[in-house]
Amino acid sequence: MRWALLSIFFAVVLFAHDIWIEKSNQGYKLLYGHLHISEEHLGAKIIKYDPNRIKKVLCKNGSSIQNVNVVKKYPLSLKKECDELYIFMDNGYYTKTPYGVKNLPKDSVKM
Repeated sequence: MRWALLSIFFAVVLFAHDIWIEKSNQGYKLLYGHLHISEEHLGAKIIKYDPNRIKKVLCKNGSSIQNVNVVKKYPLSLKKECDELYIFMDNGYYTKTPYGVKNLPKDSVKM
């Protein structure tokens, strides 16, 4: 049982995409892709995402939490100082098919 759980964990880790926030002098930037380069996506570290998938951005300073309105363009940039930054993003549903993984709910794929 323990080995089965470990193999599932490593399978997910090996094929997952990463999402991270980088801080620079200009503020924060949301990035998506592979922190550990793989042959997936031809070895690209950064993968372009759809900025319309970003649903909400919260900035916390001390005990104050602000809902931040951002321009939805790639890459998402925020020029605000935050103690904590929360970005809510919806990538939708993914379904495994005989033809590969599709970014569609199960009831929307033919096989």
